[in-house]
Amino acid sequence: MSRAIVSVLGGPGSGKTSQSAALAGSLEGYTHLSVGQALKAEAEGGGEHADEIKSCMAAGTLVPSATVTAVLQRLLDASEGTVLLDGFPRVQEQVETAGALGDFKGVLFLDAPEEVLVERLSREDCPDEIALIAQFTEHCLPVLDDFDSEGLVQRIDA
Repeated sequence: MSRAIVSVLGGPGSGKTSQSAALAGSLEGYTHLSVGQALKAEAEGGGEHADEIKSCMAAGTLVPSATVTAVLQRLLDASEGTVLLDGFPRVQEQVETAGALGDFKGVLFLDAPEEVLVERLSREDCPDEIALIAQFTEHCLPVLDDFDSEGLVQRIDA
């Protein structure tokens, strides 16, 4: 049986991780997996992809999709129940991968205005909140549009 996956997307600072963790904690049979946390753990733990992930993080670039997928696949294989996948797919190339990881059910989009995201990120001592938001706008919004055209997106006021 294929693992059921619900993607949780939103701009940086929209509350994806906090809301996904809270939702998974309040619903029986749900697991929360954060792509960002998974990549950081891989880098810090010296995993197979550690050097590549560290290099991308230092440069402020996206980690290649193949690497993200490999890290996610290991975590998904070890998870139980429906997975709230926080922060994936983030780029167009990952959309095809999403279906290969499991039974993709849809997207929860935490929608927040840019000024709210900037304010939240500035409280987190983010070095360049504008660049993070621009990266989200450039890469992730087209992915969201694709899912929205298929009727798979549930927008939530964040």
